[in-house]
Amino acid sequence: MDTITVRTSDELLALRDDCGKIKVEGSLKIDCNVPFNAVGELINSLYVGGHLYVGGDLDVGDDLYVRGYLYVRGDLYVGGDLYVRGDLYVGGDLDVRGHLYVGDDLYVCGHLDVRGHLDVGDDLYVRGYLYVGGDKDF
Repeated sequence: MDTITVRTSDELLALRDDCGKIKVEGSLKIDCNVPFNAVGELINSLYVGGHLYVGGDLDVGDDLYVRGYLYVRGDLYVGGDLYVRGDLYVGGDLDVRGHLYVGDDLYVCGHLDVRGHLDVGDDLYVRGYLYVGGDKDF
């Protein structure tokens, strides 16, 4: 499985389709911050068939789906649902406006705010506050 590496938000935005969605069959490494208004644009949804590594912050307007592990060095904001089949590590705060499903371990070094349901397959570690608006399964 190949890994795509992007170093700027412009390179990442170039991967979008006409609907603002990004689909990568392999793994994706993002070596930059990707703010919600990256260059006046928006990533509506992001699908990664492998692993996803983000060296800074990541904001996704709708759903984020990762078939492998997800590592975010900074903050992660997801406007819809977040599905991670493997481990999820967030070095800052994690804010999910929909449901959060993690197949293995969830580590959040900051605060965790989930407006929908929270489902974690294995261990849950949150250093800051924890808010869940829906059902909890961990």
